[in-house]
Amino acid sequence: MTPPGLNVRPMAEADAQYVVDLCNVEHAREFVHGPSFDEVVAGLARPEATTYIMETGGRSVGLFRIAWVGEPAWLAELRLIVVGEPGKGYGRAALHWVRRHAFEDRGVRRVYLEVVADNARARALYERCGFVQEGAFRDGFRAGDGTFRDLIPYGMLATEYRAP
Repeated sequence: MTPPGLNVRPMAEADAQYVVDLCNVEHAREFVHGPSFDEVVAGLARPEATTYIMETGGRSVGLFRIAWVGEPAWLAELRLIVVGEPGKGYGRAALHWVRRHAFEDRGVRRVYLEVVADNARARALYERCGFVQEGAFRDGFRAGDGTFRDLIPYGMLATEYRAP
């Protein structure tokens, strides 16, 4: 399920420019709000969310950010997932890691995320990985050009993760 040699680690300050650059690659730019360098560095000090870097062969290939709600955490929000090379299994590997870490290591009850409605590739991946569409937020995403687009929430419960 995980591409061979894929490593996941918490982001360090030295990764800040990578995060900025990756959020601005052409295939991601229209679906995420790219943070500034200072915003990325400031995010390191916020304990409610952690950004993880995916690496293989000594190079970074993607990132994701998880926020934890409750003490102990009972809810996980996948706030961001961006891969540098779509179609190589890194997104699927990230979702596998997030689900395992959230449900098995952290013991949360629910993992959720939101995705721009016309991001068909991401939506298909989430559905293949077992996430369930839970509605729609009309005009829930404001794009960089000022236009509004629908936002689709997806979720997975611990019982669904553990189901055969």
